[in-house]
Amino acid sequence: MVSVMFEGEALRVFLDNNLWDYLAENQVNLLQYFPESQYELCVTTYGKYEIFQPFRKEKIYVQKYALNALQTIVTEDSVFGFYSSLFSCEYQRSSGFGSGRFSEKNEEIARKRIYDKHGTQKQRKKSQILFQEEADIELAVRSINHPVVTFDAKKRGPLYDAYHEGQKIIFLNRERSQDLPVDEFMNEILRAIDDTKT
Repeated sequence: MVSVMFEGEALRVFLDNNLWDYLAENQVNLLQYFPESQYELCVTTYGKYEIFQPFRKEKIYVQKYALNALQTIVTEDSVFGFYSSLFSCEYQRSSGFGSGRFSEKNEEIARKRIYDKHGTQKQRKKSQILFQEEADIELAVRSINHPVVTFDAKKRGPLYDAYHEGQKIIFLNRERSQDLPVDEFMNEILRAIDDTKT
C-alpha cells in the first residue's frame, strides 16, 4: 500500500456518492488506505442526503456500507447557514447555530458562480431529496481547496468545469476499477490524491 506522510493536519478528501458502489462491492476497509492520522474522509451535507435517498432493493448493501462509513470514518462537512423555507427541517442544506463551519470566501464566490450556471430546482425523480446538480455543485466548490474523488466520467457539469479550471478533481475510470485488483486500484487513488498537492 502507498503510504503518504503529511505534516500537520490530516488531508481532507471528499468522496462523491458514486464511489459507494465500488467500495461496498469490494468491501474496502477504508482505514487500511486512509489512516485517520493522514486523511480525513468527508462528504458534503448533500452527499449525506444522497446516502439517505431510496436505494433499489438489490443495492441496499451499498447504502448500509455507506451509512456505516458515515457513522465511523467519514465526516460530514456541513456549512453554517440560515433556514430555507424551500426545504423541510430534516433536509436543510445548511447547518444551524452551533454546528457546521463558516464557508471560505473563495468557496462562496465559486458557489454563486457555479449555481448561476448549473443551479436548478428540478428533480430527476420525485423520490429524490436533492435537486439536479446540487451535490455536484457542492463538490465542485470543495475542489477549490481539497481533492474530490469521483467516478463521474468527465461528463459535462459542475465537476467537469472544475476539472478544466484546474481544481482538485480526481476522475476515476470504471473499466479500470473492474480490471485492476482492488489494492492496486486503491493505491492509484492514493497517488492521484497525493498529486493534487503539487
